[in-house]
Amino acid sequence: MALFAIIIFAPGASAAQAFSQNIVGYTKVQLDSGFNLLGQQFVNVGDDTAFDIQNILISDNMPGITLGSISTKTELWIWNGIAYDVLYYIAEDLGGSYAGIKWVDILYGISPELVDAGMGFWIDTPSSSEITFVGQVYSETDTAVDVKSGFNLVANPYPMVYDIQNISSPDLPGITLGSIEPKTQLWSWNGMSYDIYYFIAEDLGGSYTGVKWVDILFAIPDKKIGIGKGFWIDTPSSGSLSFFRPEN
Repeated sequence: MALFAIIIFAPGASAAQAFSQNIVGYTKVQLDSGFNLLGQQFVNVGDDTAFDIQNILISDNMPGITLGSISTKTELWIWNGIAYDVLYYIAEDLGGSYAGIKWVDILYGISPELVDAGMGFWIDTPSSSEITFVGQVYSETDTAVDVKSGFNLVANPYPMVYDIQNISSPDLPGITLGSIEPKTQLWSWNGMSYDIYYFIAEDLGGSYTGVKWVDILFAIPDKKIGIGKGFWIDTPSSGSLSFFRPEN
């Protein structure tokens, strides 16, 4: 379960325009014990740039490591295109050079990890807990996320429940009616396994007018990506995804 709340409106914004420019808010996301596939929806306030990982994922009850002991605590897994970079959560401020630091590597090194809107990652935690994302809602009507050939860990870039039919691409290969070849696929984690959907690059018309994703039987799914959730895109070539932002 996730909760999105607006906490600041810029001058000229109104409550009716739930996703206007310069809206700052927060999202609370419940974590289950084990691996949780999450995603970043916010950018830095004022400049739409990516967050340093130290400035997001606030938690009051997520178990963390202690200085000198990396035991089985909460881990952050970031996909780099080949393998995972794994960071460890520090629940309490350790002071000194670690003042304000929330994530370190296995050698307690502090390295910058930028997490942009539309980027996915895993959190592995030994117990149920809650995290809070804080930042500015992306100001563009369409958010573009670059992807490379192979598997890409991406995310719903908006703090809203998001229909996958709003995800398109100007250049990624798609399937054709009656033929599901190894084209662009969306893999959504359901907690136990993946639900897989296939991209339609061209409008097929008829009952498929406006449809961008189908399942393996060419059925049109009622599939939503939750607030703060990530998913995989597997594609045979590099390109970009376009996330259209509905008005409400």
